[in-house]
Amino acid sequence: MDIYVISLKDAHERRAAITQQLDKLGLSFEFFDACTGVDGYEPFFDAYDPATYMIHSRRAALPGEIGCYASHLSLWQRCVETGRPLAVIEDDAVLTDDFPAALKTAEKIIATCGFIRLEENKQSRFPKRYQSVGTLDKFTISFIARVALCTTGYTVSPTAAGRLADNSTTLLAPVDRYLQRPWSHGQPLYLLSPAAVLKQEGVFESAVKAGDTGKTLSTSLLLRIAAIKGMYFFKRVWFNATTGRKSRARVRQALATLQL
Repeated sequence: MDIYVISLKDAHERRAAITQQLDKLGLSFEFFDACTGVDGYEPFFDAYDPATYMIHSRRAALPGEIGCYASHLSLWQRCVETGRPLAVIEDDAVLTDDFPAALKTAEKIIATCGFIRLEENKQSRFPKRYQSVGTLDKFTISFIARVALCTTGYTVSPTAAGRLADNSTTLLAPVDRYLQRPWSHGQPLYLLSPAAVLKQEGVFESAVKAGDTGKTLSTSLLLRIAAIKGMYFFKRVWFNATTGRKSRARVRQALATLQL
């Protein structure tokens, strides 16, 4: 499986840190020079919906967010073009010793799962964020019923990459919030655990600069956000019970075949 590391071209310290980790694990990889978003959305997206983006993020799109989304989108498009599954990690990732084994396991089932998250998706009591559908090698494969934020590490198949790319023509949200809405892109998401990729905290400054999230929002906008959240809850439940259920059945069958 090809490994791509998303990194700004001049992020020398980050590049050195992730290179050291991958070299230590004996893995070859390629840097993808991250898009910056300084020229706005137009180089990467057909359109931008600021009203919807405001609902999803409570602010207008930041250049760093545009660049981050565009970088992942570019790799999804590359995945489709090459017809090969790939692993995508961001340059602030911490890779565990199990990372090579996780990639080998993911490669066996990625054609069926489509998208496998390699970083933690913290569980909650209600509603549960993910549910186990089986095991493979020493890992558990789980269906993600509610996707956590961050896109630090994952694997994706050409078919899934095509779905994600085809539904990314209009910029509506940051990339991780886009992935949180599988009913919009149609791709069920899975989790490999224990996590082989961790998010590095407090070492590097975020490449996506924070915006003014403390700005007072109008009552009408807050009501719209609440209404959209309610609608999304029902859309998520319906997707998980229909498309997700069929997908889980296919994954269970594939896992059973692999273990024969």
